[in-house]
Amino acid sequence: MDFHVTFPGGERTEVRLASGELAVPRGPRDRSGGDGFRIFLASVATNAGDWVLGYCRSRELPVAGLRLVQRARREPGSDRLVALELELRVPEELSDRHRRALLRAVQLCPVVRAFSQPPEVSVRLQRG
Repeated sequence: MDFHVTFPGGERTEVRLASGELAVPRGPRDRSGGDGFRIFLASVATNAGDWVLGYCRSRELPVAGLRLVQRARREPGSDRLVALELELRVPEELSDRHRRALLRAVQLCPVVRAFSQPPEVSVRLQRG
């Protein structure tokens, strides 16, 4: 999957995908990573939540009282992400079998797995 990033002016960064366009407005750069980093972290939680919801819907389980909490921890005095914790809060009446399966659903989410099995990242410069 290719993402093409352009800078159309002002404080805007655009990421274009084959299926459409996602525009991410950015404010002045700060040490926290700004809106872009928050959107990135929110997408991790959203994807994990999609896997939980998919499991529940496929088994016609109620989602009332079900909650996923994500905590991002950073290195003190730095913008480096040192831990990402996902906590699945489930209703008391949910069986142990479904509790274990929901936990596994979050662990199988491709976005969550990308953190536990990180890809190689390379950065290169190309003219033109």
